[in-house]
Amino acid sequence: MKKSVFLFVLALIIFNLCLLLRHYSLKQKSITIAREYSKTLVKEERISQKIKKYSIFQQIMEGTDFPEITIDKGRGDSLLLSSLLNAYDVPVLCFRFKDSHCDACIQHAIRLLNKISKDSQCQIVVMSGYANFRQFKAFENSQNGKLVTYNIEDIECWEIDDIEQIYFFVFKDGKIHNVFVPLKEDEIYMQNYINSMIQKYWK
Repeated sequence: MKKSVFLFVLALIIFNLCLLLRHYSLKQKSITIAREYSKTLVKEERISQKIKKYSIFQQIMEGTDFPEITIDKGRGDSLLLSSLLNAYDVPVLCFRFKDSHCDACIQHAIRLLNKISKDSQCQIVVMSGYANFRQFKAFENSQNGKLVTYNIEDIECWEIDDIEQIYFFVFKDGKIHNVFVPLKEDEIYMQNYINSMIQKYWK
């Protein structure tokens, strides 16, 4: 009889210990889930704020005149970038980056643009922003003539040039259209923009 009671009590103790361990495990999981959910909310809010900020640039710059940016062609020759872009006589997809921007973002964009230049009639111009001219030449040579590239250290008249993020726009008839700032958090977002521009201007 005593043995049976002892075994019963022992079984209850073991059962309670299992319940406590289970409760602790579930509590830890709930804490982890709450933390991840909180991080996701913060991330989503940050992305939402970025999209709002970037969309304002698109609204402000849509249909505005292209600025008078001078390109140094060497040997004392200089030309307005707008005249070089107008020479294409078709819309031009322009990609702008600086050497201070996210390198992974730049490389991803360049890979996409190289692929597009092979697969479509889209005319592409890269507007790099290297402070060191040797770095620009190294980048230009790495493209092997696949993408037309001009170096412009700063575009002082554009507020968008100070956001420390790469961006795109379409040059058409001396005007700026469809300004787009990609999100680091969503690479597909950039691909969708480029595809939509190809459909709009080159299909």
